[in-house]
Amino acid sequence: MLLRNAEELNSDLVVIGQKTDSSSHGITARNFARHVKCNALVIPDQAKFKSRKILVPVDFSENAGKALRTAIALAKALDKAPKIEVLHFFELPPNIGAYRFSETKLIQLIKEDREEALPQFVDQHVAKEDQSFLKFTVAQSVRWPIGHHIAHYATEHKHDLIINGAKGHSRLGLLLLGSVTEKLLANTTRVPVLIVK
Repeated sequence: MLLRNAEELNSDLVVIGQKTDSSSHGITARNFARHVKCNALVIPDQAKFKSRKILVPVDFSENAGKALRTAIALAKALDKAPKIEVLHFFELPPNIGAYRFSETKLIQLIKEDREEALPQFVDQHVAKEDQSFLKFTVAQSVRWPIGHHIAHYATEHKHDLIINGAKGHSRLGLLLLGSVTEKLLANTTRVPVLIVK
């Protein structure tokens, strides 16, 4: 019913509340966000929304670029522009023994590569004059899925909003939400998430 209403109204954005204190943590919100065709703002019931710090996780996909452009547009529309942190988490390849480098050296090489690629990616999607309030961060994803790391990072660094592309580089184009977005929604209890489609 809600999904049909959103489609009939030709909505640009739907806002969805998310319960965080139950065993089904956010399943309804995730299902709705998965199927709605427009952008979705998922607000956990423990969230206290402000607009001072926005986190934009990127994986160098077109959807990440769209999320970044959305963050810039939002920042420009606010009276006081928030700080926007552009975050990239990287994972080590599964067969690191096949490389001629030690694990430490491989981490260093990947991090340096991503630190160089991140500003170039931003340049492709954001005009130079709109980059003054951007901060770039590259970090390694260890043990947890990337979506879990993003949720933890946003809470730990006191971000007020996460703006995330619905899908990344997955070859499974039929998926309505990417696995990172799914994990992010499953693990976010205090920070609202705007899913850009």
